[in-house]
Amino acid sequence: MSLYYEGDTFLHRLNPLTKLLAATAAVFHAGALGSPQALAVHTVFAAALAAWARPRLNRLIALGAAATVLGQWWVNAALYHYNLGLDWGAASAEALPLAARVAVILLYSIAVVATTSPRDLAVALSAQLRVPYTYSYMSFVTLRMFPLLARDLENIRAARRVRGYRPRGGPASRLASLLSPLLAVAVRRSVYMGIAMEARGFGAYEDRSYVDPPRFSRRDALFAALVAAVMLIATLLHFSKGVP
Repeated sequence: MSLYYEGDTFLHRLNPLTKLLAATAAVFHAGALGSPQALAVHTVFAAALAAWARPRLNRLIALGAAATVLGQWWVNAALYHYNLGLDWGAASAEALPLAARVAVILLYSIAVVATTSPRDLAVALSAQLRVPYTYSYMSFVTLRMFPLLARDLENIRAARRVRGYRPRGGPASRLASLLSPLLAVAVRRSVYMGIAMEARGFGAYEDRSYVDPPRFSRRDALFAALVAAVMLIATLLHFSKGVP
């Protein structure tokens, strides 16, 4: 299922472009500095935003995110240990900032995705960032396709359980037996969508109108100032410790 859910929190009411650009700037800022102090500031702030967003993560997504961060830390610690000859304590300390970067990216992404409607994002890209609406619609369709494919996969598995079907062979053949009907459903949906878009004249005009497009407000300026303050604090801590 999609991480986005309808809500009335402060983050939900922000313009999608404000959240997208602010989170992108914060991620690049954390990666550019890379010191433990700067990463600690960004990790705490990103975790606070993710908690504020109250994302509805299922167990699989939560375990996948945690495994990604821990795996990044473990692999890099092993590389420092075996390739550079560092002891495990020093290797773990060197690998920790790399894992923190991944955690920062995941936390900022969760805060943005959980509170941003795909429709509002596509409209904001076209109406305010002046991206051609044919391209912004592609982003909307992509974000909408993932939960639909997940639902189709669950329907296929449920239909097989009802019929008592048990695939034979190893993991590869079992995976192929799921991907084949899933691909057929996805292609059929894409064909129907293309026919519907052509029937409605999609792409025939250079511009189009929008119903209730997102707008910038004082909340967006306040959030941008908050993110800028966090980056300033991280920068000051970075250079106050004598980090080049």
